[in-house]
Amino acid sequence: MYFYTTLCFGNDTSEYYLQVHFLYGSKPSKALKDLEPKWFGGIHGGHVGLGLDSNKILNFMPSGKIKIFGTKSGDHGVFIVDNLKEFRESVGGETDSNHWVTFLIPITLKQARVFDSIFNEYLKVTPYDYAFFGMRCGAAAYDVAAKCGIVKEYSYSGTWIRIFYPKIWRRKLFKMAKKNNWQIQSHSGTPRRVWEKD
Repeated sequence: MYFYTTLCFGNDTSEYYLQVHFLYGSKPSKALKDLEPKWFGGIHGGHVGLGLDSNKILNFMPSGKIKIFGTKSGDHGVFIVDNLKEFRESVGGETDSNHWVTFLIPITLKQARVFDSIFNEYLKVTPYDYAFFGMRCGAAAYDVAAKCGIVKEYSYSGTWIRIFYPKIWRRKLFKMAKKNNWQIQSHSGTPRRVWEKD
């Protein structure tokens, strides 16, 4: 049995919301390890993407071979747009079997316009590589949110060092959501898998 919940800490009247979509990392349960497939990233994996519209989710992916050390060349990374179903199935499994959480962050019209500009710019020109020691989905999504003035902005290296994988930012957003009365939507994943914890 799966559960879908919406937590609303307050009543915000903002017309614009930045949706921050997280997929949790997982591995097959011990009893089903021969039946359940391995998913990209495993228990410490997961994924994150951003959107003003849940059918247009901007997310950062590898392009070609994943580099060990990243640069700002952008040759080994690409920003893509997925709809909600595509995004929630991007690391493996069906939408209903995945464990996910979405934060709805109220933003201003100015911030929405900045996000829209970055959205279109990054789709045309990737600003950095996807690399193990470098920008990956969590750091890249954080970078976009920071440029919109939603979270504190860091340097290129400061961003990927602080947001080394999605769970780090997700934990911060849970605290921020409680403090700022943001809405959270979540769905528990299949019990056939072991999911990463917050």
